[in-house]
Amino acid sequence: MGIKVANNAFGTLAASITNSDTSITLTTGQGARFPSLGAGDYFYATLIDTSNNLEIVKCTARSTDVLTVVRAQESTTARAYSAGDRIEIRITAQTFLDAATIPDGDKGDITTSSSGATWTIDNGAIVEAKIANGAVTAAKLASTLDLTGKTVTLPAGVGGKVLQVVTNSPASAALYTQSVTSFSEISTDYRTSITPISSSSRLIIEWVGLVGGNNSANISTMRFWDVTNNASVGLSGFGLGNRSIGHGSFRQVNTDLNDRDNITLRAVVTSDSTSARTYTIQHFSESGVTKYFNATGTDNSGCSYVKWHFTITEVAT
Repeated sequence: MGIKVANNAFGTLAASITNSDTSITLTTGQGARFPSLGAGDYFYATLIDTSNNLEIVKCTARSTDVLTVVRAQESTTARAYSAGDRIEIRITAQTFLDAATIPDGDKGDITTSSSGATWTIDNGAIVEAKIANGAVTAAKLASTLDLTGKTVTLPAGVGGKVLQVVTNSPASAALYTQSVTSFSEISTDYRTSITPISSSSRLIIEWVGLVGGNNSANISTMRFWDVTNNASVGLSGFGLGNRSIGHGSFRQVNTDLNDRDNITLRAVVTSDSTSARTYTIQHFSESGVTKYFNATGTDNSGCSYVKWHFTITEVAT
């Protein structure tokens, strides 16, 4: 269904028509020069009189030598024509524009804007059965595929496959200190963002770094924090009494400023959606004593900094 064209299709009017007639009768036998039309089919034709006055009409049906038309198309004016005046298929501007709509049967259309710069595909127009094997190659795809806000349904059998890995680590040495008695973000440098590919995948969130202190018998607790949703990560349902719960804790056993611990934090959560989200690290210590992150308390005496790593791995389920 759609626009039809034919090469060198022309004819002459068997009878005159007024400027309001919608039926044109051709000289006997000339109708066969014009396209056959099914339901929804049409073609554009141009009427020409002996003074070279022109009118474009849209033919929506043809019965042998009789054309059913819509008059005065493409800003032309309907007028009367005499028997013997000519009608023929010419390429018009609207012919090109309508031809840019490519029917897709039961799934809708692929259409272009009038300038041809924008292509629009109806929802559901492209399905796997309509894509030939090998038709889509890496060379034909953009270098970056933006799936922001899109839901990706993964085929069966891909469970356990890594979909993406996001990492964050310092470009240069940095020492963070914190003295707090309730969970607080250590540094915005730790903030790491990910946009999940699938809403049903698992996110493995990991942080590795060094923590030092300067007070004996002092316990500190660290946890991941979902900045986007303002919530702890994977800790609901845990806890004993009024105790604070985290993803890792450490205790300084003496007052030596060289005392430190290598800490690994890990959490596993379901992605739940394909919306972007940001994670960070929070910490608190008993009595609010000072803790040092990425180094010990003797950094000003030549102790080396330790590089930390924040990694988020998305795994298909």
